[in-house]
Amino acid sequence: MDNIDRDTNSNDQKTIEFIRLLSQNENRVKSHLLALVPNWSDADDLYQETCVRLWEQYADYDPTKDFGAWACTIAYYMVIAYRKKSGRDKQRLSQAFINTVAGKAMETSEETEFRNHALQGCLEKLTVRNRELIRHCYSCTNTLKEIAEQMGRSIASLYKALSRVRHSLHDCVEKKIQEERLK
Repeated sequence: MDNIDRDTNSNDQKTIEFIRLLSQNENRVKSHLLALVPNWSDADDLYQETCVRLWEQYADYDPTKDFGAWACTIAYYMVIAYRKKSGRDKQRLSQAFINTVAGKAMETSEETEFRNHALQGCLEKLTVRNRELIRHCYSCTNTLKEIAEQMGRSIASLYKALSRVRHSLHDCVEKKIQEERLK
């Protein structure tokens, strides 16, 4: 009975880790698919099929490697199989073109992922007031005029503050990218 409990705990941990990794890389994999399959509906279907295949092959995943890159590679092969099965785009898109787009999409998704990570670090360095300003301006549906009224500021001062914070974040992200390239 004790072995069954250990196996269950091990399977539960495996499932939890898979879900965590998949959730962290969902946008990256979806973006990759959309770069390869221009139809949103097809890309969504392929994402679902890719998730199933990722789970089926998760035992083969090397945890020392980038899960997102592994998942995008699986998604790429799902697109190739989809194209063969459906016969779509045979006349319009060559396999060489699809390979080139896939390579560029992978590079772009890695760069975007790194920039997002750098941005998160830079956001944490902001003052509480500036973080709140960013949160208000980018996470709600209110207009800047409504946000200025809520914060008791003029719209002009809100624009100026927002511009300063944006420049600060931009400089911080670019600095992190430069530091990473020098490593």
